[in-house]
Amino acid sequence: MRWLGYIRVNFNVASFTLIEGFSTAANKALALFANYPQHYQGAIIISPALELADTAWHDKINQSLKQNLANRALYLSLGNFAGNRLYFTALQKYVSSASNHSVFEDLSQKNYLSTAVLGFNNAVEHLFADCKF
Repeated sequence: MRWLGYIRVNFNVASFTLIEGFSTAANKALALFANYPQHYQGAIIISPALELADTAWHDKINQSLKQNLANRALYLSLGNFAGNRLYFTALQKYVSSASNHSVFEDLSQKNYLSTAVLGFNNAVEHLFADCKF
């Protein structure tokens, strides 16, 4: 991720970096956010396909987030695939004590495709709630 430093030095960008992912791409975004705390200060994870990952992946994500979530913001929403609820709830319980900047939202009653828009809007409102423009 050397390119990130180049971009920050040579372009007028924000002093923070967010990562966003939806569905199966949300699993990758969540892993990047968890494993590279120095690169990402916030994450918008919408309807991740948590049930597709194995136990070792979940354990590593849980541990990394618990250790590295302080002073970082996480928005994670649950989509409507029933198999994800168990993992969503476990992740929520596991990291809840690590950050007060995390929001876990249940969008399981919404249409799967609409969760991308709803989740992103809700996440942005939460992540930037303290900003005064």
